[in-house]
Amino acid sequence: MSDAFTQSLVHKTDPNPYNQLIVQSQKMINDAFYNMWAIADTGSPLLSLDVTVTGVGNLSGDLDAPSLSLHVTSSTPQLYFFVAFTSGTLTLDTNKTWNVAGWKFSFPVKIGINILNSGDPGYDAYKTKMGITEGNFSLAKLYIDASQATELDMVRSSFGTEVWSQETDAIQQDFKDFVQGWITQMVDGDKTIIGVALQTSDPSSVNSVAPTFPPTSLDEIMYPWIDPSSPSQATDDLDANALCYLMMTGNASALSPPSLPYSGTWVNDENNVQGVLCMNSTQFWDQWLLPLVQVVNAATEICPTSPYLDANWDGSGSVCPEFYVGYHPNHTSSSDSYFNFNKCSANTWTWTGDSLLSSNEASADVGAWWNDYKARESANSSSYLQFDQGGQKFGLSGFSTFEFTVKQSGAASGAYKTESTFKITTSWHLKFALGVVSDGGLQIALIPDPDGNPACTSSGESVTEGIDWNIDWDTYTNYISHTINDTFSSNLGKIENNLVEALANQHKLFLPASGTFLMQDTMFNDRGDLLATLHYNGAPPPDQPPNLPNYLSKLPQRLAKRPVLPRKEPHGPFRAPVMKPRRKPFQYPSKVVGGAM
Repeated sequence: MSDAFTQSLVHKTDPNPYNQLIVQSQKMINDAFYNMWAIADTGSPLLSLDVTVTGVGNLSGDLDAPSLSLHVTSSTPQLYFFVAFTSGTLTLDTNKTWNVAGWKFSFPVKIGINILNSGDPGYDAYKTKMGITEGNFSLAKLYIDASQATELDMVRSSFGTEVWSQETDAIQQDFKDFVQGWITQMVDGDKTIIGVALQTSDPSSVNSVAPTFPPTSLDEIMYPWIDPSSPSQATDDLDANALCYLMMTGNASALSPPSLPYSGTWVNDENNVQGVLCMNSTQFWDQWLLPLVQVVNAATEICPTSPYLDANWDGSGSVCPEFYVGYHPNHTSSSDSYFNFNKCSANTWTWTGDSLLSSNEASADVGAWWNDYKARESANSSSYLQFDQGGQKFGLSGFSTFEFTVKQSGAASGAYKTESTFKITTSWHLKFALGVVSDGGLQIALIPDPDGNPACTSSGESVTEGIDWNIDWDTYTNYISHTINDTFSSNLGKIENNLVEALANQHKLFLPASGTFLMQDTMFNDRGDLLATLHYNGAPPPDQPPNLPNYLSKLPQRLAKRPVLPRKEPHGPFRAPVMKPRRKPFQYPSKVVGGAM
């Protein structure tokens, strides 16, 4: 991240107040125009023009590729649209004719939006091109709108060797009248399409896995290129100036009028970052991913219940800890707000469960002989999620402790008092990576441990004073780590499938003027916004198959779906065979450390 552009992209960009952005450089838009012109059918209005303004004149000839210049120094006009000729003639009724080869006419225009609903002409063709087969949605078609144009932009227009100021007043007036008539015909004629975007009021029908992702409204704005290595003022006519699609999701209200404060450089005019899709961190993390993965908090929490105790008057008895792993009787659903993450820094969220306590007592006596047991269980569980700023990975890690303490006192052939404590410490981790796959979309994949180590490990230590235990404490450490590892390997199928599928078609919801978008690279910026660079894949000539870029062949395929095995609610807490503690002669406390995986 040494270059100034990437540092600005990672450290400064901010999509607020919008949920999503599509940002295209002027160069990317003009490349799409060129492709649209290059593959146009014979007779297409993109290839030739014949305009007659009655009583004024005629302009006819062959056209070069259309192009535009985004206007970023003020709000009006939004852009300049160029009509360029490779050959042709202009004839005015003042009996003068010009060869217009090499001429370029610049029109100050705005972007219009035409909404296509199912059944409207062109809707099915765009839907097929997008590859979106299901859902209830409309299509917002962005086009060049000349309805507010009144004259040519003479500064950006070029007329070869012609100098209009040297013509007679009559010829100059005829030329102005001709342009006025031409603009009127442009308003009523065929529209030059800039792009198409899906929008829906029923987002779950478009993406049932992540219904917060499909756009429900669309606006647009121009965004200036300001060189991050030497900041300056916004400047027109730069290929790195950008058109931004401003999108809200979840039927949230859009800002009126639309406005996106300058934050950093989203795109440039180089091949690798001419377009970018941005998903706001609030939408990606808070509204989707964190609620999805909080099931891991529920699956790893240790919840103690009342320990088993049985006391005999002669000083003998039975004890046993009882607890749940991955089940809380008071919070049985993983969607319970109890398991919600809380943000603690720009790239970190944490969850901390309640400090859970339980206890029990048992006693027995005969005459002067008596025996009393007191047992106490405590557990604490927590986790944190952290993403790599400027990277593609994020990790979930957690930690829990379970402590079991038994105190015994009594009198049997003399007074006695003993105590024992056993503590289990558990830690676990899961790693995920966001990436582009060979179909041109995104997925989030669970990364296996490179050394094959289990995701969860537990270890235990005991401190005893006057008690001999007839049980292997590893029974408990093994149970905790085995239960959590089994959950990770068997019961996260729904989460993993959602992570793989949720972003698979996000790039298909938008079309350039011609061709399609593919994802090329992806990362999180400092705020946690998801950034995916867009690769413009030009449309092929008629009757030829799509030509996918070479970089896709080097990428992994999308992961297959995993079986979905829901976690079963336990019939009761875990209880190993009961332990029968035996009093032993007094000795100084000893510490024994044992471990299990």
